[in-house]
Amino acid sequence: MDELDHRKIFNKIIFKELEPSVLNEEVIRNAVYEQGPAGEAGRLFRQMEIQYEKVTVLRLEFLNILKIDHLWILPNLSILSLAFNKIDKIENLDSLTALKELNLAYNSIEKLGNLDKLRNLEIFNVFGNKIRKIENVDCLENLIIFSAGNNLIDTKDGLERLRFLKKLRSLNLKGNEIEKNDKHFRLYIAGLLPDLTYYEYRHINKLEREEGKDRFRFKLREIVDNEKFEVQERERIKQATADRIHHTACFVEDFDDDQLFQSLFVFTNDGQGQCLLEIGEEANNLRDEFRYQTYAVTQTIFKIGLDEYEKRTNEEKVFRHCVAVGKKEVQVLGQNIANEFLERSENIFITLKKIYDDYYNGSLKDADTSLIAQQVKELSEEFQKLYDTTWKSLMENEMHMHECVVEAISTFENIIQDIMNVFIEKCKTQFVLLRELEGNFIDGLIEAVQTFVTTKASFGMEDQIPSELRESLLDREIINGYAIGMREMHLSKIDGREDTLILRGKKWVADLCEKLMKDEIDRNRQKVMEINYFLDIKQSKFDELTSELYFDKDVDTVDTPTTATIETHQDDMLAATTN
Repeated sequence: MDELDHRKIFNKIIFKELEPSVLNEEVIRNAVYEQGPAGEAGRLFRQMEIQYEKVTVLRLEFLNILKIDHLWILPNLSILSLAFNKIDKIENLDSLTALKELNLAYNSIEKLGNLDKLRNLEIFNVFGNKIRKIENVDCLENLIIFSAGNNLIDTKDGLERLRFLKKLRSLNLKGNEIEKNDKHFRLYIAGLLPDLTYYEYRHINKLEREEGKDRFRFKLREIVDNEKFEVQERERIKQATADRIHHTACFVEDFDDDQLFQSLFVFTNDGQGQCLLEIGEEANNLRDEFRYQTYAVTQTIFKIGLDEYEKRTNEEKVFRHCVAVGKKEVQVLGQNIANEFLERSENIFITLKKIYDDYYNGSLKDADTSLIAQQVKELSEEFQKLYDTTWKSLMENEMHMHECVVEAISTFENIIQDIMNVFIEKCKTQFVLLRELEGNFIDGLIEAVQTFVTTKASFGMEDQIPSELRESLLDREIINGYAIGMREMHLSKIDGREDTLILRGKKWVADLCEKLMKDEIDRNRQKVMEINYFLDIKQSKFDELTSELYFDKDVDTVDTPTTATIETHQDDMLAATTN
């Protein structure tokens, strides 16, 4: 039975009760509910609105899906499986930039593509499809595992593109025509991909690597020669991208060259004064001088941005280090309190267990039950006191740290805001210079144009005057009007860039401090829950031990704290501690 027969039987069995469907929000919602918590937690989960941004894992298998869609509602998805469906095209995945694992095995995909945005993908499985060529995967720079076995790949063309995937460690192409008909194919892969560790899930040893390089040395040399330029270009683009990201973090992107100057002379209509630059050499000289002066100022802004970024970064590092040290100290203190509680509570449990064992094995059978009850009561009071003291100590310890961190964040916010204000004021000074330079340029240009027009008219060469400027022979204000239009356009772009820098700088400070505060509040809440959970576990164990004695008919019941009493007491103490 060949592969086609297997696929027909597979489809008949798996999809016999399902109609073909498109992946939509309803399918996603049902899958999220189905794959959510079980039991009572699941019932409560299904009563709440789904927070799609919190969904990180989703499996949509055996659903007879024909088309991928609506996954944009899951922006933080990291693992997605669409295996065992009828998908024939990879599409609509651009929003899944956080995706690390994608399983499209056993579908009907004929071509690899539309993967450009999946830059974080680490595992990619298209096993058992109808793909004929390896292509469009060299953009997946973080790919580690790639499985394309049992497809219809019948050419080596495109395999060389896998050389750009420097993190690729495991490759599977077993079951393809190209692999079936070439007994040395494994050696070819071993020589072609020097960074690959496993092929078909078997380790590539040193002998295979060397034999592959030697057997296919001429082909490999040709591949290396052909990719030299692209390797250099990729490195250039990678470095340019990294620089752009860094410059943006410094708020001075597009200040590393004369981009601002170039933007000033992108005209959209004649009213902005483009005709003033058509008088020739004099205008060109003025423009070149303006360009040189503008470049010097923007370079100053650029350097200020880089320097101030280092100051902000160092200040943030110092803050985070100090907070981390403080948290560590408090953590050690809290651990000591918890360890003391564990040791003392364990002694109480041991004593209770001994009373229980002695009573039920007969050694205390004739003992006064009221005496036993008194012992249990005393142990209960001892545990309750220990519980209260420990809870209060842990809470006070945590609240003290929380208050210190909040105060530290407030202090840090003032410091980082001052640093940002200094940066902004330095840049404002340079933008003032830019506006002055622009004003000098416009004044010089007006004078040059007026002189040009007057000279040409004096010598009877009106035909050499640009058509838009000939009317100025009758009305000199026309030149001023064009100049004003050009200046307004220039100032609009200069002011806009300054506003962008200032607004982004202030927003960065606000966002950073808001996130620091939010993270601390979340950490504090989580720690409070951990403290209560830690102590409640011991309370439950104590209740369990005492109940074995209290519910026995021969032992008098003693007044012991219930869980409800403990919870009420916790609330009272938390309020007091907080206040």
